[in-house]
Amino acid sequence: MLADESTEYPMLFYLQVRWKGVIDREMNRVAIDDALSRHPLLCCRVAKSWHGASWVWAGDRVADTDWDRDRWMKQKPWRQLIDLTTDIGLRIWGEQHTDQGIITFQFHHACCDGIGAAQFLEDVAIAYAIHYASSTGQKTDLPELRPINLELLKHRNSRIGRRVANISGSIVRRIRIVAKYTLRYLRQKKLPLLAKVTVPEDARQCGLVLHSLRLTRAETRGLRDAAKQHNASLNDLLVRELMVTAQAWNSKLADV
Repeated sequence: MLADESTEYPMLFYLQVRWKGVIDREMNRVAIDDALSRHPLLCCRVAKSWHGASWVWAGDRVADTDWDRDRWMKQKPWRQLIDLTTDIGLRIWGEQHTDQGIITFQFHHACCDGIGAAQFLEDVAIAYAIHYASSTGQKTDLPELRPINLELLKHRNSRIGRRVANISGSIVRRIRIVAKYTLRYLRQKKLPLLAKVTVPEDARQCGLVLHSLRLTRAETRGLRDAAKQHNASLNDLLVRELMVTAQAWNSKLADV
């Protein structure tokens, strides 16, 4: 992730959550700290030396949620890279409205993937619920944090369970196969996502502007079942739809 990162292609992604009502900011801070204790790579930076790069603890670099909307709108954190050699791979900013609070989490992909980020948000929500119940004296049944095995981080680079190509045969055969598929890839035509010639000023995106669509449980289950029928994951199905949509978009604009 670090080797592939560039200004044009930052290895960052976002998750934005909406909380009903008014968020208790101190309780939110404690809940996030509790979640971070279960996700140590989000509290680390990357130290580089002559023998390579390694993760080092940087808990003092963990910043609180930025609730100053005017400040983060001016700073535009969604347009700023995260330098893992100096900072941790997590930024958080939020805003409070009358009936809801919106918090945006920005992750560096070297620290976690989408599944890890979703687990982190689940831990934040559960920790918040536990602290809220404790502060109000509620005795209702509370959700429990899932078991987590931090020892697995020691084997993060293991090839076991990964789809790694192992080419058998002589060195000449392996070089020939690698060269064949490398040349095939280089000959492929790379098509960028086309843009309209002119975009009205009021139609341009300002800031992060995440668009969301809520699916029912039945719709989500249907997508999972469809993916399973083709021996694929839901993520595979969604990536396929993204590619089809991109092709349809380019074909439509090419005819304009």
